[in-house]
Amino acid sequence: MQDSEDQEPDKGEIIEEYYNLKMKQALEPLYRKFQKWDKGEMDHSEISEAIHECHKEMQKIHSIFNSGTDFLMKLIEANDDMPYDREGNRTD
Repeated sequence: MQDSEDQEPDKGEIIEEYYNLKMKQALEPLYRKFQKWDKGEMDHSEISEAIHECHKEMQKIHSIFNSGTDFLMKLIEANDDMPYDREGNRTD
């Protein structure tokens, strides 16, 4: 059995972690707006616009994640919230 340091990084798991981060970043603002709407602090047209904007962001995210693994790993390497290089090695 190999030590975990000797194993190849699982790029699929790293990409999934990045996907979850991007989805959370896109959905949390909408969630907060729904809370405001529920309290009567936003009207229907404002929440409708927020849904539309979130949907556009989700389309961008899905487009990015339909790219190849190499491209995604470069994005992950450039993202300060993700401690990995393009080969999937931790950088923290």
